[in-house]
Amino acid sequence: MPRSLPAVGQPIHFNDILAAFTGRSGATMSLKEIAPGSAFFWLSTGSAALTLCCQALKGNGGRGEVIMPAYTCPSLPAAAIRAGLKPVLCDTERDSFRMDLDALSSRIGPDTRAVIAVHLLGIPERIVEIREMTQERNIVLIEDAAQAFGNVIGVAKREPEAADAQKRLGTLGDIGIFSFRRGKPLGLLGGGVIMANTKRTEETVRVQYDLLPGAVAPSRFSYLINLLLYSMFFNPRLYWIPQRLPWLQLGETIFTLDYEVKRLNPIVRRLGGCLYPGFEWIRRLRRELAKGYRERLERMMQELAYLPDIGADGIALLRFPLILKSGEKRDRILSELKRSGLGATGAYPVPLNELPGAAAYFDGKEVYPNAKYISERILTLPLHEYVTQRDMERMTTIIKHQF
Repeated sequence: MPRSLPAVGQPIHFNDILAAFTGRSGATMSLKEIAPGSAFFWLSTGSAALTLCCQALKGNGGRGEVIMPAYTCPSLPAAAIRAGLKPVLCDTERDSFRMDLDALSSRIGPDTRAVIAVHLLGIPERIVEIREMTQERNIVLIEDAAQAFGNVIGVAKREPEAADAQKRLGTLGDIGIFSFRRGKPLGLLGGGVIMANTKRTEETVRVQYDLLPGAVAPSRFSYLINLLLYSMFFNPRLYWIPQRLPWLQLGETIFTLDYEVKRLNPIVRRLGGCLYPGFEWIRRLRRELAKGYRERLERMMQELAYLPDIGADGIALLRFPLILKSGEKRDRILSELKRSGLGATGAYPVPLNELPGAAAYFDGKEVYPNAKYISERILTLPLHEYVTQRDMERMTTIIKHQF
């Protein structure tokens, strides 16, 4: 029987699904403890949450611009476009996923409404430096922590003798965004949250949120079916089946403006109430697996443009990323890992300005060489409980044999 590892996610067990739909657990997921002074707005997806944010930013004003990384999820430009704002891209650094701060500064102009900083794969962006930049220019900072839920960083206090303050990613911007769809740090197959961290942003977001109709998403029936199928096929003994169904588009990067912006079905939060208590165990496991990859691959540093540092205790990665110096070797390695059913993937295949469907919304003359470099050389390895030590040895052996 073929065995195939999922690229990302965590199991959702039938007992938890039953408890959520019957109300047996009595628990409803709440995030108030992570930011007691913030206001939370629950929506159908992370894309819906980001779209509502952009609508709030536009308000009654003109077109306006939103700056975002050139290498990131296509839901970011989709949200800006849906809201009637213009997405503006900023190149990354070549050896990381962070925005080039000099490039970011040069992109900010009189029409800039907001900057979206993204913690890609759970790796912290330089959020403190970006926050200082946006505060100086009186523009909104949206912190996209959809792939970094639960991660914590030290933020140095201004007093030299003071210890670093621990801050959760998502709480440092004017607005934080979380997502709980499939493939996120805590996957509930639905749900997104706007966390308004200032009174001004709370008021503007609430105006848009109150305009939403009473309908919720996903529907109870479709959500139940999706959960049951996911619960069954996330297991490596069966995951090869959905992998062979191309219409599921597993792992594909798709730009679309066709999605719902609705309030969240309460059942999703009830499932979250069942799973959230075990989330720290999931985070610890991901950290241990990431350390295992790092230890096996750090002797290859001369062949890599990027290998993540696993030192910070508060950071758990969503997937373990490498940026190889050779795109040709990346392609060979990725092909072999996929053939072996080991759950490896690339990430976003091209910068946003080259993505089918999205390219029409950007200036065709502009290029983002560092984002392009990353897209052609990135490789990500799975971090979940079905990854065994033998799987890790096989993956790292395949990688090493290409050098």
